[in-house]
Amino acid sequence: MPPTSDWPQRRLALQGLSAWDINGRIAVAATAGREGWTASLDWRRRGESSVIDLRGPLGAGAVRVTVEGAETTVDDGRGPPRRYTDLEAGLAAGLGAPLPIASLRYWVLGVPDPALPSIEAQGAEGWLATLEQDGWSVRFERYGATPLGWLPARVVAEHEGLRLRLAIESWGAPAPGASP
Repeated sequence: MPPTSDWPQRRLALQGLSAWDINGRIAVAATAGREGWTASLDWRRRGESSVIDLRGPLGAGAVRVTVEGAETTVDDGRGPPRRYTDLEAGLAAGLGAPLPIASLRYWVLGVPDPALPSIEAQGAEGWLATLEQDGWSVRFERYGATPLGWLPARVVAEHEGLRLRLAIESWGAPAPGASP
């Protein structure tokens, strides 16, 4: 692992990173009254726009979530795409779980959402180890070398009995001007 870096400077730089691609897996644990699910994950972020593709095991079920500023579109292939002006409500309706996508876009980078208060704890490497934010407890279980520097490879977030696990297999830096 590389030597530790100045955490405030690193946090600010990562919070400003607005274009990236990740591929991996996501799992949402079952909670009372809700079923859990797992899927492969492809997430392309460009500024205020994101495209998140989720595919179930063995190709069973697919959902595309497109975020363009304040509008979210959820397309599960069963009828016309549904549009929402509330990001969290759109995701809850489309995915069956209230995922904190606005904050998750920062958490996958290993930093807190700058719009919300947080309690942070760093690990021995100088990177974020745990985070408490907006009622969520987030653990950064593993980091790895990427084209964008050292970034999380495994993130676990828990909130009111809901557990979200992300295993990020690869990070990418998009070509300049690439769209999501």
